[in-house]
Amino acid sequence: MRKRNGVILAVIGGILFFFSIEGWAADWKFIVKDVQGNVLEIDAASISRQPDNIVRLWVKITNSKERITDWIKKSGEEYKDFSTQMSLEEYHCTEKKRRVLSMTFYSSDGGIILSSNSIREWRFIIPDSIGDAVFEEVCKQPK
Repeated sequence: MRKRNGVILAVIGGILFFFSIEGWAADWKFIVKDVQGNVLEIDAASISRQPDNIVRLWVKITNSKERITDWIKKSGEEYKDFSTQMSLEEYHCTEKKRRVLSMTFYSSDGGIILSSNSIREWRFIIPDSIGDAVFEEVCKQPK
């Protein structure tokens, strides 16, 4: 039980630390608004180039009412205040793949609804998707 509480406190501390530096360190850049009205932004200040042509960055999605309604239908009333999703993601610029390293869903008052630190598998990016819009921005080659 102590170990579990320690892990929970560490995760919460990390999230609070991130938001405490977000005000002065984040550089949110609008990327796309999808057909449902969800707004996707990237934190340009968080972009880091990794070995093997991989780019790591923070991505934020501000949800539309339509998306929130869909989440409530699929997952329950605990998503009624779902507002924003933040994820740490990697984009493989050579293979045109992406994966999520961690993800947190926030309520409109800033509370955490869901948080996951399980690393997802690499997946190919679907053309003309919001993932493709991020890929095009962070993997563009200088001219």
